[in-house]
Amino acid sequence: MKRAVTIKDIAERLNLSRNTVAKALNGQYVPEETRERVLKTAREMNYKSLNVGKSEGEIKKRRILLVSGKPLNSINYFVPIVRGIENFCYENGHEFFHHTYNVNKTPFSAFTEYVKELRPDGICAIECFDKQLIEKLLNLDKPLCFVDFTAQDL
Repeated sequence: MKRAVTIKDIAERLNLSRNTVAKALNGQYVPEETRERVLKTAREMNYKSLNVGKSEGEIKKRRILLVSGKPLNSINYFVPIVRGIENFCYENGHEFFHHTYNVNKTPFSAFTEYVKELRPDGICAIECFDKQLIEKLLNLDKPLCFVDFTAQDL
């Protein structure tokens, strides 16, 4: 099986630092000549990256919805995770939304309408343990990621 090309591989071929190559691939500032060399080499080496060879205008900005079953700011364990998702979205120009869904107080139809209006590209669910909520989230026809998921049978 062929090994995936890494940033280190590209850096070694071009005699550049990994940091410079990563910056070029992620759209951060590097001299234009360097960026072009890195992108050309990445394409030649079949580097698998979402943004390789795309200009900033061609990179699709995403809308990410974080759904939680309870307020996360009071759970120290989740604060760095939420900050990490939020920082990733900010650094990559994606929009980040957080919605705390209380299964006992809000009908799911209201949440569904919110999701339809928001039109997220993907949903991350944290601290969502209600079986019916999980099933309904799965039926929203959106890419979905669960963090701290229940091990119950669905």
